[in-house]
Amino acid sequence: MKRLKALGIVLSAPVVMGAAIASDHPPKDAVRDATPLELAAIKTSLELDLKDAQSARLQDVRVKGEKFCGFVNSKNSYGAYAGYIPIMGMLLMIKGVQTAYVFGIDSPEVTRAMCKDWGLPLRP
Repeated sequence: MKRLKALGIVLSAPVVMGAAIASDHPPKDAVRDATPLELAAIKTSLELDLKDAQSARLQDVRVKGEKFCGFVNSKNSYGAYAGYIPIMGMLLMIKGVQTAYVFGIDSPEVTRAMCKDWGLPLRP
């Protein structure tokens, strides 16, 4: 009987340890802040859409799975910051390189609605 109890304890230990290890990592669809690497990829992607992408300031960029939502502010043709506008997009790892595809920059209402549907609502 003692051997059965000991065997039960030994066999259940990996299950308990595995549960503790798994809980240290958030689920893939957990909402989190974008990492510096992800923010850099988003800025690189914005070079196609902004007049002065080097001046881009990202704010409140949140990630859920491969999707992200947040705000960007950049300088306009006059050299002044134009104000924060909502953005959304996808984060992809392509051949080991973090890549971002940004869209919604011209449609703030659609971007807000999509981000809400994705579980990444933007502040007003």
